[in-house]
Amino acid sequence: SLIQNVTKQLGDGMESSVTHQVTSVLSDYDPQRDTTRDNLTKQQRSALTSLKKLKSELRFLPADKGNATVVLTNQQYIDKVNDHLSSGSYTLLSSDPTASITNKLHNVLKKLLKEKKIDASLFKQMRNLHPRWPQLYGQPKIHKPGTPIRPVVSFYNTPLEALHKTLSHILKPLTQNHLRLKDSLDFRSRFLASLNPSYPYHSSLDVQSLYTSCDMRLATKSAISSFEQNPSLLPSNLSSSTIRTLISFCLDNSYLQFNGSFYSQDVGGPMGSPLTVQLAEIRVAEVEDLALSTSPDPPNSYCHFVDDGLGSFRDRQHADSFLNFINSLTDDLTFTLEHPSPDGTIPFLDVLIHPDKSTLVYRKPTHTSPVTPYHSCMTTSSKDSV
Repeated sequence: SLIQNVTKQLGDGMESSVTHQVTSVLSDYDPQRDTTRDNLTKQQRSALTSLKKLKSELRFLPADKGNATVVLTNQQYIDKVNDHLSSGSYTLLSSDPTASITNKLHNVLKKLLKEKKIDASLFKQMRNLHPRWPQLYGQPKIHKPGTPIRPVVSFYNTPLEALHKTLSHILKPLTQNHLRLKDSLDFRSRFLASLNPSYPYHSSLDVQSLYTSCDMRLATKSAISSFEQNPSLLPSNLSSSTIRTLISFCLDNSYLQFNGSFYSQDVGGPMGSPLTVQLAEIRVAEVEDLALSTSPDPPNSYCHFVDDGLGSFRDRQHADSFLNFINSLTDDLTFTLEHPSPDGTIPFLDVLIHPDKSTLVYRKPTHTSPVTPYHSCMTTSSKDSV
């Protein structure tokens, strides 16, 4: 009767369906089933008990890739993050700059509003009224020697989050270049269409530490130049000079907190900021376009996804030559090259390319192989990408 009272409120269209589903679940309940049986082995239960006793001394972290869980001692974790912070890209600050940066942003936006360079809607859109500081944390890269950490900044509700998000949306049209891939399906389609018997050798290029090494000033300069050459890409209520002013403010006031200390980020941008992603994409595409258009011996085809690219070459020597050429064009980005394995296969964007150019789904050795059920509550595009 309780179920009927509740389902009646759902209306005729839902009442019978929900009643049937609830009744079905309840009918499957077996009060005699054994609830004392452990679904873990003795070894697994013992391991969990041991970890529980050491809980205050350990960090349980998601791996950078593969959906695995990594266990580190607190000191191991702190040491790995401090190793990254001592790389030369950060400066230790004497105090928390959150209030100061919030006030400075308010004054900059107020000045732009007064000068009619932004409207009242943008003024409100670009501010966070009660922000917290950006928090740095690390995800262990278990697929790399020494298990370094990938530095990620929790950027939600920080002083510059709203401004970064707005600028990211403005810059997005500039990242839609002909080299950029949408996903694995897009890559496979392009790969098969670009096969050339004269260029049978495929190698992948990777940008080392893209977000923390990319020269964001050069990326900004490139973005502003693109807006000036194509004014139609500009929002109707903003000029390129105003966009330059706002991006420069973001770069000049980039900071984060870790383990009770505050640091300014002097090189690159925080991974976790949407603005960092767009500026890095613009910079990588600029360097790759320059390399492909000026190289005396470019690859037959080339495409990229974020910091990874794949080119088709005549042979290994041709690939090495292009790597040396592209690295000669830039001081901030360092490209590395991955050659095919001894069996002739090479992975790229979750696709494994065989010597005969057939393809299979690829997973790193550290991947734990969980699969999201197709009928789960997720967007169709996310499920299709799995």
